[in-house]
Amino acid sequence: MLTEMWTSLVATILLASSVARASLSSANGVYDTSNTPVNLPWNTYNYCNAPHVNANHYSAPPISGAKLVYLNAVIRHHKRTPDNLYPEENPLNTPWDCSNFLQHNYGGPGTTHVFHETNIPSWHPFLIQIWNGTCDEGQLTRGGMDDAVQHGV
Repeated sequence: MLTEMWTSLVATILLASSVARASLSSANGVYDTSNTPVNLPWNTYNYCNAPHVNANHYSAPPISGAKLVYLNAVIRHHKRTPDNLYPEENPLNTPWDCSNFLQHNYGGPGTTHVFHETNIPSWHPFLIQIWNGTCDEGQLTRGGMDDAVQHGV
């Protein structure tokens, strides 16, 4: 009984592993750049960037006078800086630059806009242990902001 369970478990793990490997190594996607080559279809999977859709990618419903009653939108997080650094990893990461656009937090109508800015000087004695550049961990980058605008967010 125990041998059968282990055999079944190992077979399941091997199957899951081969399925995962096949989906991760698919030749039908772009995994190394935000720019999908122009010779690929508009909806080619791009790990770094969702396709930019427009009205040309949709067709009208077959029923005349149809009315949209529900929409479920899934929005990606867009391009962001890495979420964290491991100790002593900073020399491997070039400084991230988020100084080319101003981000603010918005609390609703009538509230004050709160702006934030990050700057860690290159001479900082603990630079090797902290973030490098003008971005915070997980912060939206200029490329991410441009994507969000193009997606209509």
